[in-house]
Amino acid sequence: MQKISVKMTVCFENPFWIGVFEEIVDGNIRIGKIVFGAEPKDYEIYEFLNKNWKNLKLSNETKIQNSGKKITNPKRLQGLIKK
Repeated sequence: MQKISVKMTVCFENPFWIGVFEEIVDGNIRIGKIVFGAEPKDYEIYEFLNKNWKNLKLSNETKIQNSGKKITNPKRLQGLIKK
């Protein structure tokens, strides 16, 4: 059974608003970007996705690297970041 996750983030990148799309399928990620221009309303984003989802240009699949270990100690995490 495939595990599929799709995420969209809208942010301001001077001077335009952009949407960043992430599609994760079984540990492989594809990413795409769309420029909206003026700040989009919720209904405009929804309408755009309904009309253009299949036409979005997404990157080639890339395997997501996961070490499998979760670091719960914040001091250890800070030490790894400093390295």
